Amino acid sequence: METAVPVEPDDRIIVRPAAIADAEGIAGVHVQAWRETYGGLMPDAVIASRPFERRVEQWSGVLRDPGSYFETALFVAENGQDILGFGACGEQRNGGLVSQGYRGEFSALYVLKSGQRRGAGRGLMRAMAPDLSKRGYNAASAWVLRDNAAAREFYEWLGGEIVGHKEEDWRGTLMADVAYGWQDLMPLMTAMSAADAIALYELFETNGIKVWIDGGWGVDALLGRQKRSHTDLDIVIEVSDVARLRELLARHGYADIPRDDTRPWNFVLGNEAGRQVDVHAVVFDDAGNGIYGPAENGDRFPADALKASGIIDGRTVRCLSPEFQVRSHSGYELKAKDVHDVQALCARFGIDCPLDQGGVSSQR
Repeated sequence: METAVPVEPDDRIIVRPAAIADAEGIAGVHVQAWRETYGGLMPDAVIASRPFERRVEQWSGVLRDPGSYFETALFVAENGQDILGFGACGEQRNGGLVSQGYRGEFSALYVLKSGQRRGAGRGLMRAMAPDLSKRGYNAASAWVLRDNAAAREFYEWLGGEIVGHKEEDWRGTLMADVAYGWQDLMPLMTAMSAADAIALYELFETNGIKVWIDGGWGVDALLGRQKRSHTDLDIVIEVSDVARLRELLARHGYADIPRDDTRPWNFVLGNEAGRQVDVHAVVFDDAGNGIYGPAENGDRFPADALKASGIIDGRTVRCLSPEFQVRSHSGYELKAKDVHDVQALCARFGIDCPLDQGGVSSQR
C-alpha cells in the first residue's frame, strides 16, 4: 500500500490497463508488497502461504476471464520498465456493503515501497474510479487490514469513510478488516493538486483579486502540509471582485455548477476536468469584518479570522484563522474528514478540542 500523505505525482510513472502478459509482474508485486506491508501485522506463515506461483495463477485467471471474478478490471502502475503497483476493481463481493449502496469495489491495491509517495497509488485509484463509474457503480468500497495504519491514512486522505467491519480466519489467525467507502467516485477522478490550488491562487493575485483560502485547503495551508485530497478550492473574496472573478475563470473554462443552495454571495464554478472553485463573497464593514449575505442574517467572517496565513506547495497564502476554522465546524455531526481537520488544528495550535466522542462539536 502507498504510505500516508502522498507527495506530488512522479511523471515517470504511467498507469494503464493490465494485459495478460502482465500476470507475472503483477504476481511479483503482490508477493513482495505482502512482505513489505504485512510483516509484523500478519504471522509469517500467512504471508508465506501466498507464493509467487499461486499469485501468477490467480491473476492470469482474472485477466483471461474477468467475468468469472466479479467482472474484475486490472490496472498497473509502471516506470517504463517495471511494474511498481497494481489495482483491481469490479462488482462488490460483500452483501452487507451492497445493501448500503456500495455496488462497486476496489478489491486490491498494492504498491511497492519503491513506488510509494510518487503518485502510483493515487494514479491507480484515479484509473479505477471511472472504470467502475462507467459500469454504473457510482459508489464503491475497499477493505483494508485494521492495523495497517499507513493504508488507512491513505484511504482517509482520499476521502474514504469507514462503512464496514469484518474478521477473517487466516490459517488459524483471526484478522480484523475495516471497509472504507466512497458514496461518490467523482472526487477520486478529479482531485485538485497543491500545484492546481496555487495556480488558481496566483491567477487571482496576478489579476488583482484578493482572496482568502477557506475549507479543506485552508486547513492544509494552516498545517503547512496537504493532509487529504481535495476536489475544490474554497475562497473568500469581496463582492466588488465577483464580476472580475467570473470573467477571469470563464476565460479558463470555468462555468456555474448548478446547486440548490446557490446564492449571489455563494456559488460554485467548475471546469471540464471536474475542478471547482467555491466562492464566498463578502462586504467589509468599518471594523474589517466580512459580512456574508444579507446583514440581517448575522453571518460574517470576523476581522481577526482574516489575518491568518499558511503555506501550500511552498507558497505563503492568505487563509482563515485556525480558531475560526474550528468554530465553523460546530453544532452538527461532522464527517470523518471534518473530525480529522478539527483534531489536527486543535493539536497544532493548542486549541481546546470541542468534539465529543461522537464527532459532534460542543460549540453552538
